Amino acid sequence: MSATDSQVAMLEAAIALAHADGKLDEQEQAKLTHFVRGHAALSETQRTELLDKIAHPVTLDAVWSRISDVHDRAHLINIANSIFWSDGLLCHNEQEVLQHIHDAHMATLDVENAMKELTDMAQKQRLERAKEIAEQQAEQQKAFKKKSVVDRIKLYVADLLL
Repeated sequence: MSATDSQVAMLEAAIALAHADGKLDEQEQAKLTHFVRGHAALSETQRTELLDKIAHPVTLDAVWSRISDVHDRAHLINIANSIFWSDGLLCHNEQEVLQHIHDAHMATLDVENAMKELTDMAQKQRLERAKEIAEQQAEQQKAFKKKSVVDRIKLYVADLLL
């Protein structure tokens, strides 16, 4: 198995981000090692190369354009938050870098189309739910009509008492 270039670049960018404040502390290094070792799609060669890059990172600018998948970019933002906060502090430089990658990521998204897709999906789910409810009500109505008149009156009275 081998990770895509976008996934590898995302992890390289995470390594670069961990060095954003000019130092790599133990917590940040542990997080990076965890992310690299835990990435199931990496080949052993990719994993070894990434672990070596923790000590010798590339710059974010050198790898950003290779992160072609929007999900990988979004994942990088989550990883950046985890790494930046691992030492308990979010320094000014880290804040700026986080804002920069967030803005760069948002600029690549078609937000209008995404909103339309979400609206369409929500409408489809509402229609499906309405259909399910109608089918349930039809089944209940059928079952009710099969009952004797006395049983129907009992159900009616029970509903009134609730």
